[in-house]
Amino acid sequence: MKKLPIIVSIRAALYYTYANIGLIAKVSAPWLGIYALYTLGFSLLGIEEYLYLQEAVAFVTEFPRDGRAMGYDRLEVLIPKLEAITAELGSLIQVHDIFDKLIRLVAYGSVAVAMHRSFVLDEELPIMSFEGREFKYTIYMIIYMSVIGGLSMLLLALAGILGIDGALWGVVYGIVGLVLLLLVARFLLVFPAIALGNAAITPLKSWSLTKGNGWALYGGLLLVILSSLPISIFKVTVAKIALPLVVIWPAQLLLSMIVLTFILVFLSICYQNLLFPPKDENQGPLY
Repeated sequence: MKKLPIIVSIRAALYYTYANIGLIAKVSAPWLGIYALYTLGFSLLGIEEYLYLQEAVAFVTEFPRDGRAMGYDRLEVLIPKLEAITAELGSLIQVHDIFDKLIRLVAYGSVAVAMHRSFVLDEELPIMSFEGREFKYTIYMIIYMSVIGGLSMLLLALAGILGIDGALWGVVYGIVGLVLLLLVARFLLVFPAIALGNAAITPLKSWSLTKGNGWALYGGLLLVILSSLPISIFKVTVAKIALPLVVIWPAQLLLSMIVLTFILVFLSICYQNLLFPPKDENQGPLY
């Protein structure tokens, strides 16, 4: 049984990601442009104002004393404005939500496949691609997220039934996330397999392939997520900058692509080492 060199793999994934931020930006650029145009269009229709009012109402409701310091009006002013623009936009709000998620998912699928192939095969990145591999990759992302989301809702509902609330709720939420990551970790090698055109690796085959490495893979993914926290924090910070959404949202999407690349390169290294282990044990991990 081949043991995964987790720490070395994380280090290699981290190095590759930060050394190739320009490459990530290049392959993401067409999608960032599409996302910017989409954001601009919906902003002109009033979505930006709606989102601002929604955020303001939520903030002032939870932190009434700090609302003024943040420059927000009183709830008596904000709520009628929010109700008015909600009525004005109508179903456009739901359309925006659907298209926002769809564009980002398609972009993630396209960029992920390109970066997998660039890392493993040293393949030249396409300007923009969304064909069979990218479509399958995106569908699998949707399936995995749906399963994780469903299980998460189930576990959190169970916690609610048990009467867990307050500060303990945050702890439960974190535990649920850790449990779900543990459950899904061994199924994730299907993603580099899809990107590289290896149809033999199904989710069940991924589970079998990672036998004996489940905890190592889980720990590695946790460390990868923790290592990407600075980018995630910066992504949240970007949202607070007083810039139009047409600038902020594409910038956040690019930061998400960097985090995504870190994770997928780590998975690619694990995939390589489990499917094509070095013949010489002294050779070290493949990456």
